[in-house]
Amino acid sequence: MEKVIIITHGNYGKEIIKSVEMIAGKQDNVYSFSIIEETNIEDVKKEVGLLIDEEAYIYIFVDIYGGSPFNIAINFLSKEKVHVISGFNMPMILEFFVNRNRNVNTMIDDSKKSIMYVNKEMKG
Repeated sequence: MEKVIIITHGNYGKEIIKSVEMIAGKQDNVYSFSIIEETNIEDVKKEVGLLIDEEAYIYIFVDIYGGSPFNIAINFLSKEKVHVISGFNMPMILEFFVNRNRNVNTMIDDSKKSIMYVNKEMKG
């Protein structure tokens, strides 16, 4: 079993999930946490901790390396089946949902290809 946890500043993660589910359909075992000014970081850390179990592979996506969501996620790196990915984008999450058994490094490399300067691409 796999669980996906998305932790972001603001509602970015919740909106990415909604957008991706419009394309890929409803997803199971997907959780999102929004960090806003009023958020108690320790409460979020506890809630994330409750989702982590020894049976599931856990993929934690965070928006910015070194930010508060990242700092929450790295608390769980000692768990063998926890994978933390920072700097995600919508193509990455879509790819993950469509191909759940993907290699993390391949998924990251493929998502980088979705970032391009369209003017240059269209002009050849």
